[in-house]
Amino acid sequence: MLGSAGAGAVGLDAEVDVALIPALPSGPSDDEGAALLEELLAAGAAEMHFQPIVHLASGETVGFEALLRGPAGGPVGSPLPLLAAARDAGKLAELDALCRASALDAAARSGLPDTLTWFLNMEPEAAVRFEPPTEPTAGLRVVVEVVERELGAHLPGVLGAVHRARTAGWSVAIDDIGAQRDPLVIAALTCADVLKLDMSLVQQPVGTRETYLLAAIRAYAERSGSVVLAEGVETKQQQSWAKLVGATYAQGHLYGSPGPLPRHVAAPSEPLPTGRSAVGQDVARGSMWTFGPTPVRPVPVVLPVGSPAASGR
Repeated sequence: MLGSAGAGAVGLDAEVDVALIPALPSGPSDDEGAALLEELLAAGAAEMHFQPIVHLASGETVGFEALLRGPAGGPVGSPLPLLAAARDAGKLAELDALCRASALDAAARSGLPDTLTWFLNMEPEAAVRFEPPTEPTAGLRVVVEVVERELGAHLPGVLGAVHRARTAGWSVAIDDIGAQRDPLVIAALTCADVLKLDMSLVQQPVGTRETYLLAAIRAYAERSGSVVLAEGVETKQQQSWAKLVGATYAQGHLYGSPGPLPRHVAAPSEPLPTGRSAVGQDVARGSMWTFGPTPVRPVPVVLPVGSPAASGR
């Protein structure tokens, strides 16, 4: 997810999470990034910031997304050199796992209500080596996010990782949904519990394709039991639009920028309903079809009549 992040951020004041790695250009690693990577892996800890996720109807904070940052005040304030160094060194999976472990450790030590939900990113390129840690996840409500971009090239590994996440009791979210041509195919294959709308569908004027796409996402969510979360909400107008297109939850600078966890958050009266996807629940019951090593029974994707996709336009 991209959004204003304040001092130490990259480019357009952007906060960058580990799920953006596939979009980064390859090239020689930055010396500082490579050195910091080795330090982080040796220390076994990464600096994570957290952005609140809210329930649109009540305004209550229901969870946080963990985002990787370079050390505050250090030579690499942005995570970009760090992420590029991990890719170049073939240590993307190690950094990916370290980010999740560090976020879980911070969540477990925070003393915040156990009804909050924690969103952790999984890099598709590293998914084949994804293993949910057994500690300190006990008692935490966890959603693993898979970014839609570049997912197709790593689909078998992602599907295996999704199955392992569900076996551990975690739920699954598709991040930046709507950024690619066939987002609901990915949602169905991963049995997503949470559909996180790409911020372009929230922040920019929508045309015919986007209108039909939003209607299809809303219909899929209602059919499957998934919930819709709007990303990049920065204004009251965008908040109203998010509600109009069927989002129940939202994330963005209107509600808080990424940063250290607060000392106090009120327990939400209605926790984010993780694990309610009708298809995702079948994993526990063992009533899934098999796709390679991974159980899959996709929900049929039904597009609105007359949509460009449905009519072949």
